[in-house]
Amino acid sequence: MKTRILIISSYYNEENIKDGMMQRVKSVDDNLMNFERIYLNVRIHKFFKKKTVHQQENVKSYDINAVFHLFFLLRCIAKSDIIYFHSIYNVIRVFPWFLLFRKKTILDVHGVVPEELASMGRGFRAGIYSFLEKIAFKKISLMIFVTESMADYYKKKYPKWHGAYKIFYIVPANLVVDNNTTIENNGKINVIYSGNTQKWQNIELMLNVIKNNLSEKINYLILTGEPEVFNEQIKNLNIDATKISIKSVHPNELAQYYEKAHYGFILRDDVVVNRVANPTKLIEYLCYGLIPIVKSAEIGDFMKLKYEYLSYENFSDRVLPVKSQINLSIAQSIIESYNPQKIFDEIFEALL
Repeated sequence: MKTRILIISSYYNEENIKDGMMQRVKSVDDNLMNFERIYLNVRIHKFFKKKTVHQQENVKSYDINAVFHLFFLLRCIAKSDIIYFHSIYNVIRVFPWFLLFRKKTILDVHGVVPEELASMGRGFRAGIYSFLEKIAFKKISLMIFVTESMADYYKKKYPKWHGAYKIFYIVPANLVVDNNTTIENNGKINVIYSGNTQKWQNIELMLNVIKNNLSEKINYLILTGEPEVFNEQIKNLNIDATKISIKSVHPNELAQYYEKAHYGFILRDDVVVNRVANPTKLIEYLCYGLIPIVKSAEIGDFMKLKYEYLSYENFSDRVLPVKSQINLSIAQSIIESYNPQKIFDEIFEALL
């Protein structure tokens, strides 16, 4: 009988795959193909009628309500060999039921949720998730972190915790290292932003940097799943919309745009949420030799890897339209030394 893994998360599809969280879900799922998987997207205030979202060999996905479909949820837990949580956000949706069963559990931490909520001014929710996180670090069988920096942070946060863990970087499967560092650019500086408009992206700051550096020498391109929001913000800031191209593309299409770009915006604040993170867009930028334009350079493990970056304060039309061989080499090293299937084989050998 095949090992059954219950994954508490929504399943990826063509509509949500542009989201970073769903790219992580897919990245993990690609290494679980030999297992029988059930995905449960659990909510309290919606999904009053159970819906089968996806069904094929070895994998099924359901949208369910935590109250109306409680017995279905409990059956899924009872029949599973391992429960895999994508983020502490999903742990709360089946808490405390998973504690009632003696199951092997995995928490893919994704990010430092309590700290993130606190930084957004959501103190009450931060307290709830902080309480839940403390329980998780006592009960979960194995933790998965996205960076060594994140693992180090949690070791300091919970000094009595000495549990099992693995590092699983976010390396998008659709991207490869592009060693072609010389491109036809006619002297133009090609600058890109890939992502949406969440608060931590500092979009207003980015648009103001663009506004203050409009030049015939610079081409700006924004790749986003929220083009309407960007157009509205550009209008509100009185920026000439003809100077910025905005597109919404599938992740598989990103390569053609990254190949032409020299610089990429990633304006993160110097806070713990970012110091332990592994943003998908940053590894994407490095894979194509882009030089990240940053607010704080302290992002994940990349300072330790000595990546090349440019402060937004030093960006102008005087920068050179070049790719970074240093960043290409870092990406190459990560990809060549990284074996996600081996990581998950070791995880399940330890748990089963």
